[in-house]
Amino acid sequence: MGNGPVGQTLIVMSSREPARRLLRLLLGRLGYSCSVAADGDEALTLLSQSPSAVLVVDARAPTEEELLFLGLLERRHPGAGRLVLHEGQGRLRSEGREEVLTWGPSQMGGPRPAFPSLEELRQAVEQLFALRLLTDLRPGVAKA
Repeated sequence: MGNGPVGQTLIVMSSREPARRLLRLLLGRLGYSCSVAADGDEALTLLSQSPSAVLVVDARAPTEEELLFLGLLERRHPGAGRLVLHEGQGRLRSEGREEVLTWGPSQMGGPRPAFPSLEELRQAVEQLFALRLLTDLRPGVAKA
């Protein structure tokens, strides 16, 4: 299990080996260690071992595996923090909050990069950990 700030766990899920290696390398350069999962079952097992983990899911060219995993994740762990990478953008989601991030400079009509820069990835992961921390620190609300 890899740890990020404040003891948070970072899990990378992609059905493609080159994407898993690249994400692990980039996150390592940013000072993060992470666990990697080749499929949804592995990722769910890792998540069950550390329920407060945050996930980075490569869905730039999603296969059935990524799509099924995202559906199961939403059903079984709806509050799990995640960064879902898409072509040219990423989606941050934690506890019902969602934000879309766009990679690269905004050029009128120009193509966006398929993958975030190292700095964009760092900012996205830090933001995801911050959202997770805020969720963990939020006081519970009593129901009548």
